[in-house]
Amino acid sequence: MNPVPPWDEWAQRAFPAMTKDERRGEIAYYGGEGSSETFDFRQISRHIASIPAPAGVPFHMVVATIDQCDSPDDICGRTYPAYVAITQALSEGWPEGRFTRAGSGHELYVSDPDVVVAAVENILDR
Repeated sequence: MNPVPPWDEWAQRAFPAMTKDERRGEIAYYGGEGSSETFDFRQISRHIASIPAPAGVPFHMVVATIDQCDSPDDICGRTYPAYVAITQALSEGWPEGRFTRAGSGHELYVSDPDVVVAAVENILDR
């Protein structure tokens, strides 16, 4: 649910919609700074990209709609089209991937629990 998108694609597609300060913040975040998730998402993204998605493993990505953004003009709203394009392509590139947009908040299990349950059931059924 609402994953951090792969670094290389995010930098390529979303950075043009960001200010210089926003880009600096994204670079720091992806490097593990200023977050409770102190992973180096750049390194993780490159590692994941280097291996094929496993066949026979169901995958269902659920991302929030643009309603999660405070404004179409904030960083969330300006980069949302890139976010959806990246995450949808990632889902569709998985042999048994599915993609769903739902909910109005980042915490989809709160804003749209029925969709989350349906995604889990879909995985279990496959």
